[in-house]
Parts: sequence; structure tokens; C-alpha cells
Amino acid sequence: MQFAQEVLDYINSHEGAELAFFHKLQDIIAGLCPDAIVKRNWRIAVYYNGKNWVGLGFRKDGISLYTQFIPLITAFREKHPHLKYGKGCINFRLKDVIPEEDVRSLIESVLQI
Repeated sequence: MQFAQEVLDYINSHEGAELAFFHKLQDIIAGLCPDAIVKRNWRIAVYYNGKNWVGLGFRKDGISLYTQFIPLITAFREKHPHLKYGKGCINFRLKDVIPEEDVRSLIESVLQI
């Protein structure tokens, strides 16, 4: 992955449980799209595969996973109604268990790998 320095600064400004949680999600993205270009947009880290993207952002109580494909978030929500959601994001709380296979599938669909 190619990280812009401002993304590295953003990530490194966090620590502890939230940083570990962030890295779990980032590792899934890296495993699926190792050539992603990572920039800081909308005050989050955005992982690009061409025009498609997923974003990771720190929140007060967790990490949010963003995408431009809202129907995929809707389908994910149907399988995991216990998680917290925004219009185009999954708002993972630090206490949540990441449903890794479904997150991986979502990211694959978004990035069209």
C-alpha cells in the first residue's frame, strides 16, 4: 500500500485499543488490495482501488468503515443488525467483534477485486 504522509500522521496520532482495532480492519483491506493508494480525505484514511474506495476513520468509541456503495452497507446491516450504522458506514464500537468474513466480502465487493 502507498500511504500519503498525512495518513500516517493521522493513524499514528492514535494509540491503544482504537489503534489495534483500526489495524485489524486495515489488515483486511491490505490483504485484499495490497496495491491500494491511501490518502486522507473527509478527515479519514481512504483506500483507493481506481475509482472505488473504502475509508477508515477513528471515532470516540471505535472505528468507522465507510464506502460509497450504500446498498452494500444495507445488506451488511441485515446480517448484523446489532452493530451501529450511519448512512454509508459501519460504526464499529471497540467492544464489537468484527465479522471478518462478511467485512472481507463487503470490501471485495466495494473495491471490485
